[in-house]
Amino acid sequence: MSDNKDQKIKKQRDLFLAFAFASADLFIEASDTGKVIFTLGASKGMTGFGEEDLMGKKWLDLFSAYDQAQLIELYEKAKPGKRCGPVLVDLDESISRRKAVLTGIKMPGSEGFYITLGLSNKLMSKLAASPPVHHGDLASVSDFKDDADEIFDFGQSMGIDPEMTLFDFGFTQEIIEEFDDEAFGKFQEELASFLQSNSFNNVNPCKIDDNKYLLPHDPDLDIESFKAELGQIAKKHAPDGTTGYIPEDLTVVADLDKVGDWGAEKALAYMLTGFEATDDIKDLEFSEFSETLRKLATEQKDKVDELKSIIDRVDFGLHFLPIMTLEDQTPIHYEIVPHFHTGNREEWMMIAEDSGLMPSFNISFCERVVNHINFKSGGSRTKFSMSISATCIENQQFLEKIKEQLLKGQNLPERLHFEISHSAQIKDMGKAAKFIKMLRDLGFDVTLDNCNADSTALELVTTLSADSIKVNRKYTKRLLKDKRTQMAYAQVSKECKEANITIYARGIKTQEQLELLKSIGVQYGQGELFGGAQESPNFIPPQK
Repeated sequence: MSDNKDQKIKKQRDLFLAFAFASADLFIEASDTGKVIFTLGASKGMTGFGEEDLMGKKWLDLFSAYDQAQLIELYEKAKPGKRCGPVLVDLDESISRRKAVLTGIKMPGSEGFYITLGLSNKLMSKLAASPPVHHGDLASVSDFKDDADEIFDFGQSMGIDPEMTLFDFGFTQEIIEEFDDEAFGKFQEELASFLQSNSFNNVNPCKIDDNKYLLPHDPDLDIESFKAELGQIAKKHAPDGTTGYIPEDLTVVADLDKVGDWGAEKALAYMLTGFEATDDIKDLEFSEFSETLRKLATEQKDKVDELKSIIDRVDFGLHFLPIMTLEDQTPIHYEIVPHFHTGNREEWMMIAEDSGLMPSFNISFCERVVNHINFKSGGSRTKFSMSISATCIENQQFLEKIKEQLLKGQNLPERLHFEISHSAQIKDMGKAAKFIKMLRDLGFDVTLDNCNADSTALELVTTLSADSIKVNRKYTKRLLKDKRTQMAYAQVSKECKEANITIYARGIKTQEQLELLKSIGVQYGQGELFGGAQESPNFIPPQK
């Protein structure tokens, strides 16, 4: 009798398995204790573990903390012989930053659980996308930069390389003036609505100026047809007798596997500075695109020569960004940031990095900071931090020159600590750890900046023996609208507290974000709510 029952359950499993694999990438059988006892399919590609490594693991541990709660409920409510799901889930970020569709079933007479996982497809990407938002105006350049991480993160989670297309209408001022104000306004409204309806993950596209518009979109968008429709929109509102409104275009692919988040952000920043849509850089992947623009940056000889001169003469000022205690909203210290007399800091930093001048700049910046603390603020006990690019700290010569600057200081460790910017981009952990050890041996605290709000942050700070982390501002932005982010952030905060690691939040814009961060145990932070960088380290609350 028992054999018949076992055969029946096996047949049911085999039928479910056959059905499941019509639309899934991985099949998992879990025991009544919740451990994996059988797998079939793309286990390595889906979970990061081979079949043997997956055996014995708890199946729930493959998923984000947020999804574990709903999957426990799904399992407990499952009825034998009736399929559960499908549900959209996030895999655990320490394993894979991907989304998947999960279905499950309990078989009659068995306490085991049979699970299928399917990776992204077109239908799934539509289901997973952010809800459509009926925007009015298109995003400004600064707002689009803030939203760009949602494009990259969503693309990576779905296994899709989103594309960015810059449309340039080429309007001269004379042509714009041929439109009357009402006609040009209606053109802008219809254009915005059309771009928004075709945007990847429903992120608001960007208006760079009256000529140039940047659209993130799905790879299968037919650009030629799309351009023709844009031309029709322009023609519809143009004065009688004018022609030639089909825009020029430049499309690049955000090849996230090759270039990573930071490279994609830099390439996007280059796009947003504005350039002509020339044939020689069309249809490039972000990795290639970034390299092409790096060459363009270094070929801007006047700019590079100007930056060299600025570095040699230490010809830049210092501004002071308040880093706040969230409980009483008073400064705990000030981050010292360079202030350039011409241009903006972001552009100069991109040129420094892409022309190989970043180590020289960081050494010059360190010299300026040390002199300020020694001679201009010696009578106060105000504390400061300064940032060093992660691209520099693997260089032995850079280490020695920074150490030379720091030895000139007087009681510097009491007044200054260091931040390593874009720490997730560190390539050689051994060399980075050596640099951080040098700073800590001299008595300085070290913060890893732009960390993820997941287990990788704690692993990184532990591996490098740093003292604190500063979480990327994209997580602060998502806190109020994404329960997964709230749970992940709270977990990182809890683990940091247990490990005696300080945690800072970036990008705090609203009182609601501040209150939520406090509730999950984050003690320190920075952002627009407290104001931007100031000319002196005297906190002046921003005007409400």
